[in-house]
Amino acid sequence: MVKVTYDESGDLNWIDPTGKKVVYNLGDIAWVLASTALVWIMVPGVGFFLLWSSKTKKCALYDISKRDDTCSRLIPMVYLGILFDI
Repeated sequence: MVKVTYDESGDLNWIDPTGKKVVYNLGDIAWVLASTALVWIMVPGVGFFLLWSSKTKKCALYDISKRDDTCSRLIPMVYLGILFDI
């Protein structure tokens, strides 16, 4: 069972199995959850936009989507590298 405590500022504190104290700021958690919700709302909109632009073939994004997808494979790897480096 994980024992979680709150300090006077409302931050979430717990001790990990190695004995190190870990503190989570509730404002940071709220910001991450809000950002995640906004991205979930944004993703279908981008999909519908790209679907529309591929049908009209007048949008610059159509050309980008038809190019070599090296960047679409490289960018997530760079993002994950930065994410796990922090």
